[in-house]
Amino acid sequence: DIDINVNRAIADITITPSHEGVAYYNNLITREDFELYGGDIEKAADAVVAKVIDDYIAWDYTLAEVFEYNTEYVATNYQFEAMANTEYVAFAFKWNEKCERLSEVSYEWFSVGAIPPSNNQFEMTISDVTQSTFYVDIKTTNDDPYALIAIPASEIAKMRDDNKIFNYILEEYGTSFLYNYIFNGDVEGEFSGMEAGTEYAVLLFGYEAGVLTTKITRQDITTLKAGSIDACQYDIVVSEIDDRE
Repeated sequence: DIDINVNRAIADITITPSHEGVAYYNNLITREDFELYGGDIEKAADAVVAKVIDDYIAWDYTLAEVFEYNTEYVATNYQFEAMANTEYVAFAFKWNEKCERLSEVSYEWFSVGAIPPSNNQFEMTISDVTQSTFYVDIKTTNDDPYALIAIPASEIAKMRDDNKIFNYILEEYGTSFLYNYIFNGDVEGEFSGMEAGTEYAVLLFGYEAGVLTTKITRQDITTLKAGSIDACQYDIVVSEIDDRE
């Protein structure tokens, strides 16, 4: 049995097998992928498993490990952050240690509609810029999700339209990249991973389910240049160490 409850872009998915202790596999795909796999749930499920196996094997995992890492034996529950205006099908089936499907495919369709704009407003303060980091303080007016990223300013130098910038981010970096930089409410801390002597565009914007929900707030910064190795100085302190037996 597959039970799905959708709240905005979050799908709460519970899969309950008819018999606990029996190995089964579960996953989900979009309607678009379903159609690409032939528009048949069993063909789609088999194609997904074949792709999963190929992906694992490419990273030198064994078939036994594919089975181990992708098998459930009891009821499972998880939350999935879906994309706006997208239909999905969640499915599950019994399988064996060779990752072969042994039963018909149980499945359930669900969809996520449009995501409305957010009225969240941002105040961003950046300080303490170094060769590879900067400190950022974000103030918000509500708890709607937002993204905070920094990309080389040269990549969007000629872009002035928020939608063009956002589409560029989706195309060049992807939603998986953005997922790591989603926040709620006020946030402050160190942002790292910059290259020395580089101009960055620090971008702050409402984001949910693949949708830009606010205007983009932008501040450009330039990280400090790397110093000369010859100019580095080192202090070496030697302390006396007692004899030890």
